[in-house]
Amino acid sequence: MKLSDIVVDRLEDLKVRYIFGIPGTHIYHIFKSLENSGIKTIITRHEQNAVYMADIYGRLTGKPGIAIVTAGPGILNGFTGIGQSFSESSPLLYITGETSSEGYYEFHGLDNPLQISKALEKITKSSYIIFDPDFADWAIKLGYNLSLYGRRGPIHIAIPHDVIGLESSNPITTDFEREYIGDIEAFRDMIKKYLDNSKILFLIGSEGAYPDIQDKIIYIIDKNNLCHASYPSTIGFIPQDIGTYAGYIDKSHLIYPPLRKALEDIDMIIGWGVRPESPEASYI
Repeated sequence: MKLSDIVVDRLEDLKVRYIFGIPGTHIYHIFKSLENSGIKTIITRHEQNAVYMADIYGRLTGKPGIAIVTAGPGILNGFTGIGQSFSESSPLLYITGETSSEGYYEFHGLDNPLQISKALEKITKSSYIIFDPDFADWAIKLGYNLSLYGRRGPIHIAIPHDVIGLESSNPITTDFEREYIGDIEAFRDMIKKYLDNSKILFLIGSEGAYPDIQDKIIYIIDKNNLCHASYPSTIGFIPQDIGTYAGYIDKSHLIYPPLRKALEDIDMIIGWGVRPESPEASYI
């Protein structure tokens, strides 16, 4: 199956009813696939309008609004709306085209045109580039769910021009909730094991901020008076008057002053919802 068909099929599986956007050369395949789907495509006159509409849809429905735009200026035109979505914590999935994954100097003479997608890391919860069509199914489902969990916000997924029309031979699929929730009871036992002999910092990542286990996490932190911290994407998941709130770690590697002091005193960091290989883990 072609990558663009996988993207549209996955959006249909997620019960997406509307997408907002503008067709363009670098994203044409997805709009072509949308013609044969049950999703209503709402074309705007400007990419900024498409992202604003997706932002408002997310706020009104509680479900991620979907904006699809082309590469280069198309991505940049949506920056203001993405920043608004991020600051207001509205769920949004921003799917964009991208330049070729291998060809530099092919797009307005830029040394590395992929830097446009990289710039979105500062104003989104996460920004991904799909280099392998086998990961399209996984990326769309992950991005949709990450926009909802923890502090809600925009997720960016870019698809290079030389990848979007490729066929997927062995698609990577996942049941998002079963894979990422984890064993809350085992986590509680681990806390008990180390609490007496170690000074612990509990760090909450975006992949562990699930509404259905929020009460249990709060109970564990409050019961043990744990020092805890978060990333921008999970601010507010644990009330700041629970346990000992140390602050947060910014995406630009800025560390909230009380947290900097806590990092000097602790013996152990326990990450909940933080993959060791993730960009979030590298912040500390």
